[in-house]
Amino acid sequence: MNTQIDKENIISLKNNFISNSIIKNQNMLKCKLAVSRGINKRFQSNMKKFDRGNNFFSVGISLTLSNLRLITPQDDND
Repeated sequence: MNTQIDKENIISLKNNFISNSIIKNQNMLKCKLAVSRGINKRFQSNMKKFDRGNNFFSVGISLTLSNLRLITPQDDND
């Protein structure tokens, strides 16, 4: 009778361990998912900022180049 109780205890301990490890894995996956979502959102917002800055930068360069074209003397072959 004792061995039967021991076997049942061992089985219930194994089941508890398995269910606890499954819950821990699920929680860990949820945390990883939340972290990756946060990193992804931060990356996307940084890319938007970079695109905005890049647009300003390219507009500034094109304006500067157009100003330089206006300033440079033209060849008058008249």
